[in-house]
Amino acid sequence: MRDPGTTVTSMKTPIEKARTRRGAGLSAKLLVLTILFVMLAEVLIFVPSIANFRNTWLQDRLADAELAVAALDPVAFGYGFGAETGDAMMQQVLLETLEAHELVLVTDSGRQVLAQRAGIQGGLVANMAVDVDITTSNPLRAIWDAFKTLTAGDNVLRIHGAPEPGTGRYVEVVVEEYYLRDAMLGFSRNIIILSIVISLITAGLVYLSLNALFVRPLQRLDEAMATFADAPEDPGSMISPSGRGDELGTAELRLAAMQSDVRSMLTERRRLADVGLAVSKINHDLRNLLSSAHLLSERLDMIADPHVQRVAPKIVRAIDRAVSFCEATLAYGQVREEAPERSTFTLANLVDEAAEFAGLTNHRTLAFDNQVEKTLTVRVGQENLFRILLNLMRNGRHALEAVGETETQLSLSVSAQFDDSRLILTVADTGPGILEAVREKLFQPFHGDAGRRGSTGLGLAIAKELAEADGGTVSLVDPGENETGQGAVFAITLPDARVEAPS
Repeated sequence: MRDPGTTVTSMKTPIEKARTRRGAGLSAKLLVLTILFVMLAEVLIFVPSIANFRNTWLQDRLADAELAVAALDPVAFGYGFGAETGDAMMQQVLLETLEAHELVLVTDSGRQVLAQRAGIQGGLVANMAVDVDITTSNPLRAIWDAFKTLTAGDNVLRIHGAPEPGTGRYVEVVVEEYYLRDAMLGFSRNIIILSIVISLITAGLVYLSLNALFVRPLQRLDEAMATFADAPEDPGSMISPSGRGDELGTAELRLAAMQSDVRSMLTERRRLADVGLAVSKINHDLRNLLSSAHLLSERLDMIADPHVQRVAPKIVRAIDRAVSFCEATLAYGQVREEAPERSTFTLANLVDEAAEFAGLTNHRTLAFDNQVEKTLTVRVGQENLFRILLNLMRNGRHALEAVGETETQLSLSVSAQFDDSRLILTVADTGPGILEAVREKLFQPFHGDAGRRGSTGLGLAIAKELAEADGGTVSLVDPGENETGQGAVFAITLPDARVEAPS
């Protein structure tokens, strides 16, 4: 007995545990993935952007240097006025503006330093600088140089372009690399801030859109399935399709159809359970009545009438079968069904007996043809096979009687053959056959022959179940394989039925 002070921990199912993990939902995953993908796209854009920014900065600095050189030595650039280079104050102002150490004009006659920061030895800085030719850069080299500048940025750069055609003249400007690095870091910060803003805005829009288009409908499907699972037989638990024209709308329609099928199946199973309980009660009382009838039928042996002596054994066997059937039905209800007991017997005699019980012997309008060899012996579950034949023959008789009078006599025949050790019994009639629409559910309870008046639709289902209990099956022969081309043909297949001849 449980201690009153003991705390009982409720056990949650995997579905309930999944529902409590809100952070792992589709909405959260969608938001995180959207931000990650936008940031990844920004990173892929940033790499060529920072390389292009570096190239643009170098080009702008060289263009400014060329303007400064033109101001310092206008004659060199062909403006035709002034013979003196700019004064020292102008040189320093231009260098401060350009954030440069030196301005150099290179011609065919040599290098001419036009401006140099005060305190720097002439040509010393330029000789120590890293040469940067903006005309020879390629995309991969530009990306590599950009990342080198970001990670180091402590070099001195000598920037120049290509010589002018015909004159061989070009301008060099010597600058500290950290100016370029600071500009690139500022550009990177702007890119990062812009990327974060774009990511948040894009993620928010994508999140809201996809949440409305997909996540909420999926949550609605989940809630509908959970509600239906809690009360599948409640009509109010079924989903009402939203009428969407996309895949989610199709999923809603399929879920609604599945729920309807499950409800129908559960209703049918419940009715079957109720019928099973009623049958068990009826069989219990019927078994007692049949036992009394069996005791009374044994007294028929005391009557000397020949007709009574011929019929009495059959009556006793019929009552014995009925009692055995009642006991088997009760055992089935208690889930104690056992495999049929096999015995060796003459098959033709069993077929004749089943035909007599099915009302085919000496029928007024129907002919019965037992094509089984009179000496053929088999080893199968005799009582099960008798009931299988009885159900199939009764179904065949009812189908033929429903046809009415015809020019040719309608008939039902039974034949048998062996396929190795398998026994194949064929029950064929010359009636109207089985409709195509009925074949799919032919062997299901309450479907097979339930359309006929007075029929429960259980005969074929019982026959198939009895055959399967003996390891075999009952099947409808395809019309294309039917030799007669008309009527219904059923094949009963039972394994290991051949009786080996004594050696």
